[in-house]
Amino acid sequence: MFGRLDNYAKITAFYSIALDYFDMDLHQHAAYEIMFVTEGACKVYLPDRVLALRPNDFVCIATNQKHALQVEEGSPCTLLNLEFILQNQPTDIGLEDIQSVAKTFFSEQAVSSPCVISKDIRHFGQALTSLIQLLILTNSQTMNKEENQFSVALQFKRMMMELIVCLRAKNSALGNKYVNQAIAIIQAQYDQSLLVRDIATAIGITPAYLHQLFFAQMGISVGQFITEERLKQAVFLLANSQLPIIEIAIQSGFNSRQHFSNTFKKKKGLTPKAYRQLYRQEIMREDGQHIVDGDAGFSVMVKKTYQER
Repeated sequence: MFGRLDNYAKITAFYSIALDYFDMDLHQHAAYEIMFVTEGACKVYLPDRVLALRPNDFVCIATNQKHALQVEEGSPCTLLNLEFILQNQPTDIGLEDIQSVAKTFFSEQAVSSPCVISKDIRHFGQALTSLIQLLILTNSQTMNKEENQFSVALQFKRMMMELIVCLRAKNSALGNKYVNQAIAIIQAQYDQSLLVRDIATAIGITPAYLHQLFFAQMGISVGQFITEERLKQAVFLLANSQLPIIEIAIQSGFNSRQHFSNTFKKKKGLTPKAYRQLYRQEIMREDGQHIVDGDAGFSVMVKKTYQER
């Protein structure tokens, strides 16, 4: 996908949108494209296969790769989208200070697939959300130009580094099939009661061996990873839903509101209620798309789809 990481990035399109139904023909463009599902489900069609995306899944599509998005009737989907070009011609987003990490990854990991589907394993969704929110704010000219350039560049680089984390995990399989299997179980069942011995039994190894492998590959314990996955879901729901805090606690896998509040405050430094008040995301889910230096055809197609429905 990324043969190299050039010195500069140029954002060509971005939006956040909720779709009740959408269908489009295969198309291609000269920009990389990221689609991240926050709610619901959708399908991305390629010439040779179909990718199914659910919440916290994302797809990264290489330049000039034919693709199409479909949201089935009765199965609404909310997603974030970012399109960008990597180039050596100077822009406001210089990537020199992340080159040492990024270049090593892209050269050694050989991410050659024209389209990669992955799950957010850390904070990629938060980084992408923050970037798009910032782009919407700067587009409304609420910040001066110098602040705009610095803030957007900083958030874009944060997003790229989180993307690298996800792609590295995807391509290296975290160095061990058992760790991969354990992560898959945790990410699928974090909202349920999860015991390390049950995870180990499911993948056919002892709990002690799972602990050893997991810590060697991830740098944290299995229990810590479970907590991080639950907190990641809780942060997302606090920022992007109107659900009561007790419901967020349940959906995130905590057995009580008190346990949730204590764990959240210990890890984040704020109670869930205070976090929601302070960091509440204000991205508009409808009519939130913004096209920058790009073809407005997608925007027109979206609006046309809504009108026809």
